[in-house]
Amino acid sequence: MSEKLSVVIITLNEEKNIEVCIDAAWQVADEIVVIDSYSTDRTKEICLAKGAKFIEHIFEGHIQQKNYAVTQAKFDFVLSLDADEVISEKLAVSILEVKNNRTKDAYYLLRRSHYCGKFINYGDWFPDKKIRLYKKGSGKWDGINPHDTFELNKGKSLGKIRGDLKHYTFNTVREHIEQANKFSSIGAKEHIARHSSISILTLILHPGWRFIRSYIIRLGFLDGLRGFTIAFIISIETYLKYLKVLWPIDKFPFNDHRILQISSIKNWRGGEQQVAYLTTELRLLGKEVYMVVSKGSKLEQFCIDNNFQYTTIHFGNGFNLFAAWKLKVIAKRHQIDLIHMHCSPSHTLAIVSNLLGSKAKMVLSRRVDFPIKNNLFSIKKYNYPKIIKILCVSNKINDIITPVIKDQDKIKTVYSGIDLNKFSSTKGRILRKQFGINNKSLLIGNIASIANHKDYFTFIDTAEILLNRGLEAKFLIIGDDGGEEQLIRNYVIKKQLENNIIFTGFRADIIKILPELDIFLFTSKEEGLGTSVLDAMASNVPIVATRAGGIPEMVTNGQNGLLCSIKNPEELADAVIRVVQNDEIRESIVQNGRATVQRFSKEKTASETMACYMDILT
Repeated sequence: MSEKLSVVIITLNEEKNIEVCIDAAWQVADEIVVIDSYSTDRTKEICLAKGAKFIEHIFEGHIQQKNYAVTQAKFDFVLSLDADEVISEKLAVSILEVKNNRTKDAYYLLRRSHYCGKFINYGDWFPDKKIRLYKKGSGKWDGINPHDTFELNKGKSLGKIRGDLKHYTFNTVREHIEQANKFSSIGAKEHIARHSSISILTLILHPGWRFIRSYIIRLGFLDGLRGFTIAFIISIETYLKYLKVLWPIDKFPFNDHRILQISSIKNWRGGEQQVAYLTTELRLLGKEVYMVVSKGSKLEQFCIDNNFQYTTIHFGNGFNLFAAWKLKVIAKRHQIDLIHMHCSPSHTLAIVSNLLGSKAKMVLSRRVDFPIKNNLFSIKKYNYPKIIKILCVSNKINDIITPVIKDQDKIKTVYSGIDLNKFSSTKGRILRKQFGINNKSLLIGNIASIANHKDYFTFIDTAEILLNRGLEAKFLIIGDDGGEEQLIRNYVIKKQLENNIIFTGFRADIIKILPELDIFLFTSKEEGLGTSVLDAMASNVPIVATRAGGIPEMVTNGQNGLLCSIKNPEELADAVIRVVQNDEIRESIVQNGRATVQRFSKEKTASETMACYMDILT
C-alpha cells in the first residue's frame, strides 16, 4: 500500500515561483501545506487556487519555520521544499517508488540550481546534497540561519533517491547580490545570538577559502563566467557575514550621523506613541537618540523614564524666534545632521530655525488625513527645500498631499506600527469590576481621544440604535479630552443614555482592558491610519469601523473586520449585530486580524524610517 506523503513549503511573497512549485509537487503529494510569513502579494490566492492548505505563521528564521511546517503536516512521511524548487519528472518517479516501498527513515537527493538562464553543473552549487524526504521524528531542521540543514537523529537510516530537484535561484546578478547582503545580515545575527567567536583571521581567510573551494577545487571554472560570479559572491557573502559580527552596524560611519526627534504635543495619543516606539527602536539599533519636546509633556516624562537625552522648548504655534534660535543652538551643539519633525508646530519651528542658520536637513511625518491648506504659507512650508522626505502613515495621506508637493519623490508611505509582544488575548474583568457591569452585557468600546475627527456623535447614535433593538450592552468611551468631551457628555444626557455609555477617561492600562471588549467600534470621520484598530486586532477583538482615511489599508471588509460608511450609525449598528449574532463571522474576523497585524510592527516602522534616514545621510 502506498504511503501517504505531505509536501510542506515555506513562502514569503513568492507569486512568481509558487504556482510551478505546487504543480510539480502534486505529482507525488497527497497534501500540500504552505507555511507563509504573511505575504503581501498574490501568494495566498495562488496557493488556495492550487488546492494547497495555507497557514500564516510568524517568521522567526528559516530553521524555525521549517520545523514548524513539519508539525502542520497531516501525514508522517514528509517532503520539504522551498518555493523556488521544482520536482523533476525523474525525481517524481523516484519519490513514488519510495512511497510504495519505503526502506529508510530519510532520503537525500541532488539539487541542481538554475542561475541567470542556465543550470549549474559544478562548484559549491552542484552536486548539492539535500535531505528533503523523511519520516517525522527521524530528525529536525538545524544549522545556522539562513542556511538550514536537516540533521538526522542517531541510529536513523538514510537512503538516496534519483532525479534532480530543480532550484530556480536568480535571474540577474543584482538579485544574487541583494540576497547575499540580506543573508549575510541574517547569518551575522545568528552568530551573535549563539555567541560564536569570530577572529580577524577568520574574516581574512575564510572568504578566500570559500572562493577557492567553489571555483577551483570543485571545478566552478567549468561553468564559465557564471561559475566565477557564483564563487565570488559566495566569498563576498561570507566576508560580509563575519564583518557584521566583528563590526556591527552601530560601529559603521552612519552611526556618526545624529538625528533629532522633535514634537510639541503635550498629551499622549497615537502620534506620541509612535515617537516613543521609533526612538526606542533606534536605540536598539545602536543610534544615539536626542529629543526636543514641550516642558511638562508626556514625551518629557517618557524621556525621563527611559533615560533619553532631551531639551524642552516653548513651541507656541512654531513662530517663536527665541525657541527657533534655541533649536539652532541645540542642533549645532549636538552636531545634529537631521531633524525629524512629528507635528505642525515642530515643522514650522524647524523651518524658522533653518532660516536663522541651522544646517540640519529635515524629515517630516504626516499623520492626519485632511488636505494641506490652500494658501501660500502652507504650500511653501510643505515644499521647503531642506525637507528631504515626507513620511505618510498611510497611502491615503500620501494621495491627499501629493497634489501640493512639487517634488513627489519626497513622499513615502511608512505605516505606523505597534508592539506585537505586549498585547494579550486573555480577557480580564477590570472594566466590569470597576464600573459594575454584569456578565450578560456586551462591552463595546472605542479607544480614542474625544476629538472632533473621532466622531463620537456617531458612536453614541450607533449605541442608541443598538439599545433600541434590544441589544444588552455597555458602550465605553476610552480616551482623554481632545476638545469635545463636554459636548459629547451633553449629547449622551440629551439621548438619556447615561446608564449605558461610560466615560473611562485616559487609561494607562490599555493592554489589560482592551481584550475585555467584545467589539471595537471605531467611528472616525477622518483618520490618518488608526493604530488603535491594530491594537484591537492584536488583542483578538473583532473590528467594526468606518472607511475613514487609512482604515481600509488595515481592514478589508468581511475579512478582518466590517467597514461602514462614515457618519452612518444605521449601517454601523447592522454590522455590530452581524458580529454579535454570527459566530463564524466573528471568529474569521479575529483570526484574519491576527494575521494582518503582523505586517504592522514597530520594528518594521523603525526599519523603514531608518532606511529613509540612510538615503538622506549617506
